[in-house]
Amino acid sequence: MKFGFLLAFTATMRLWSILEYGDQMKAMSQLESVQDSFKWITVYLINAHHSANVIYIQVGSPKADHSCWDRPEDMTGPRPLTQVNTSTPGTEVLLSRVNFFRPKDVSNSKILQKYRKSAEAIMCGLLPESSTATSSRTNNGLIWVSEWNALQLPVASSFLAVLYSEYMLTSRTTKLSCDGDAFMPLDLWKFTISQADYILGNNPMDMSYLVGYGDKYPEFVHHRGAPIPADATTGCKGLESDEPNPNVATGALVGGPFFNDTYLDFRNKSMQGEPSTYNSALIVGLLSGLIWLPRHQWLGLSHKEKKAYQWTKILR
Repeated sequence: MKFGFLLAFTATMRLWSILEYGDQMKAMSQLESVQDSFKWITVYLINAHHSANVIYIQVGSPKADHSCWDRPEDMTGPRPLTQVNTSTPGTEVLLSRVNFFRPKDVSNSKILQKYRKSAEAIMCGLLPESSTATSSRTNNGLIWVSEWNALQLPVASSFLAVLYSEYMLTSRTTKLSCDGDAFMPLDLWKFTISQADYILGNNPMDMSYLVGYGDKYPEFVHHRGAPIPADATTGCKGLESDEPNPNVATGALVGGPFFNDTYLDFRNKSMQGEPSTYNSALIVGLLSGLIWLPRHQWLGLSHKEKKAYQWTKILR
């Protein structure tokens, strides 16, 4: 299956991460790899724009695709295309600047102030000590909203939090006001580190949800290319294998745990065990943003938090 909108989001996050943290990626000898993956996606999306008024947004049928679990290289079934064109238009995407759409009597400053308030409300909702903190988190502190692909929200939230903390520093904004309580950029860093630390193994399962990292990680990842050896013939039964994946999907971020902080490592549990390109794009941006912790931020961390931060060696 190829989903154009999801790939477009992946490309957006890849480029955003490069623009924000390209220097960190370069220092860890990862910039070229991230750039290559971004180029691959953009070339695909350009080719999917078949003509002036036609863009292919999906390749394959989800039902047919999941009915035969074989090596991608061996697939011979039909590959139906879904397109957006003048006869079957898709939902319009807002691409123009806000100036074009805003009411004539609303100034840019008012619009920016509205966006700032929205951003502040989101950040306040993430901070566990805030009076407006979201209750949508597990007993061990992971932001959790949905059983399907549970890690997408905490990774995305953490990426935004580390970005916002840096914007506070560069704009010399000393505090974030949350219903009368004041928080510093360091508080956003602490939240971000807690989420990344959980994802990489500091959780009740003692499991890293990033495949290939640490001593324990998912071995039955719901990924078509992982469970079937190169010389095997499965007859569409690759999903049913009871052996750990022979091909380790290194770097894949799986869907994540249940609300009770547990995880079932079964290949047919796609809600928990399926990786995605957009999750991987988010985790690359998040970890890149945490490579270099400003000195005064580091001094504000506790010993436990400093120890948790040591997982940044993952990109070394």
